[in-house]
Amino acid sequence: MTGSPLDIRFAEPAEAARAPAGMAPAWPSSRRWVWLLLAAALADIGLAFAGLNPARGYRVLIPFAVLGLYALGFAVAVRAAGADGIVLRLAALAERRWRLAAALLIGLGCAGALLAVWVLRAFPNSGDEYAYLFEARTFLAGRLWNPPPPLPALFAHYYILALNGKWAAAYPPGWPLLLAAVIGLRLPPWLAAPLCGGVLLLAVMKLGRQRDGALGGVLAVALVAFSAFFVFNAGSYFDVLPAAAMGLLFCWAAVNFLDHPRWSNALAAGLALGLLGLIRSQDVLLFGLPFAGQLLLRAGRRHYRLVPVVILAGLPFLAALLFYNHTLYGTLIPSVNLEFRTVRFGLFPVDEAGNHLTPFDELLYVAGRMVLLADWSSLLLPLGYGAAFGFVLYRRRLSFVDFIFPACVLGFLFVPFWGGNQYGPRYYFEGFPPLVLTVVSALVPLLRDSRLLRWRPHAAALLAAHGAACLAGMAVIAPYLREVVDQRMDLYDQVRAKNLRDAVVVVRSQTGKISPMSTLDLTRNGIDADGSVLYVLNIPDQLERLHRLLPDRRFYVYERNPADPKGSLRRLW
Repeated sequence: MTGSPLDIRFAEPAEAARAPAGMAPAWPSSRRWVWLLLAAALADIGLAFAGLNPARGYRVLIPFAVLGLYALGFAVAVRAAGADGIVLRLAALAERRWRLAAALLIGLGCAGALLAVWVLRAFPNSGDEYAYLFEARTFLAGRLWNPPPPLPALFAHYYILALNGKWAAAYPPGWPLLLAAVIGLRLPPWLAAPLCGGVLLLAVMKLGRQRDGALGGVLAVALVAFSAFFVFNAGSYFDVLPAAAMGLLFCWAAVNFLDHPRWSNALAAGLALGLLGLIRSQDVLLFGLPFAGQLLLRAGRRHYRLVPVVILAGLPFLAALLFYNHTLYGTLIPSVNLEFRTVRFGLFPVDEAGNHLTPFDELLYVAGRMVLLADWSSLLLPLGYGAAFGFVLYRRRLSFVDFIFPACVLGFLFVPFWGGNQYGPRYYFEGFPPLVLTVVSALVPLLRDSRLLRWRPHAAALLAAHGAACLAGMAVIAPYLREVVDQRMDLYDQVRAKNLRDAVVVVRSQTGKISPMSTLDLTRNGIDADGSVLYVLNIPDQLERLHRLLPDRRFYVYERNPADPKGSLRRLW
């Protein structure tokens, strides 16, 4: 049986056997690794208690600097300790047992997602996430929309609109339909994203192996699965993870179609692209345009004959989306931003507050998102991506997959939003696995090509440093997010602790001190607004009318001093 090319380096006799008589053998690198890992663990514990903010404002620059120095320092320590050999041995073992290694890594990634669900308390930690669940339960009730509640202004929510007598969430139906399917199977809705995360990691492995062999598949899964960017999005209700999973399934089918133009590959590519459009409509352009470019460069007669199959396979999903839009909003293509009518996209956009932005402002958004990307993965990935792209270009191995991350950056350059509540730069999430695949296409030759032997220890040290930086990032991010969620859930926790029934809670204040949640995010009343406890906005004249409509309910008010993490819940009427 032929071993991995990585095994060649370890064919020499042990250092101890070559040591001169009377001289102690060199300290085994395994012991150095133990001390290195112990030091890293102590550093991670310190970071967990440091109270760094990895999510908002200029404060994200502090974890960016700390984690960046941590990664670079760990890489230097690995080289100085001569511990890179263990990384190479593990890589060789993973290449030989790639199926087992990939299965273990995918399992660990899904376990990490479930751990993130626990950290986040399975709480929809943003208005977007709650809106997806609202839409899913609407579909489960056999409806496309709900009748609006009485006095709808009291029940207003950021991303749930009352238009023309229809009360519905302002998002495409794809992800809510998947959530509805999970709930319909009597499974908890928080399980949907971890399941999609497993699909995403499987697709990453397939694409990595297809392009760079078994080692490429294993490395790609490892680099994605251990990042906080993946783990916490896979533990959330955001649509970016299922969109990325569907986008990668499209890439897998599209690469197969380019290499082997068969109707089955064309059909699979069209179905995946259609489903992607039903989840996040703009992603069709981010994935489809790079593919179309490579198709034009490589296509032969057989490809052109099968292109209509790709298009026809995706058309039913486009028709379903247009029907949904027309039925709900009265137009095939709704307004660009239904929640904030003043928003304008482009080179000189207008944000939700009505501020007119310049291209320089948009570049600042890009810089901020790159900092977030480093915080939620490791500094080595965004830094290494440019070098990896150039290296793959030099070797003439670029694929359309390598252009998806730049497409995400360029496409969202014209979007005047930071991203709001998010786990890393969520506008770039669909481009994150393709970014990793580009980096892996540069790493694998460095680890396997005998002509690049002198770069092998450096590549191994950077791999180890990336893993260590990801774990350090988790140590910073997990305690921060748990505190954010605990503070934001203060209102609901107090209602539960007081065992309120047949009550109306007037939300006068935001929850959360370190990361406030708006009152418009807290009016969560389900699709019928008839729960045992209703949450309403503080509109005095309409509150009196509601009191007359619901005379048997007790009214409470929630208020919080901005300086305090917890508020008070007291009787109003």
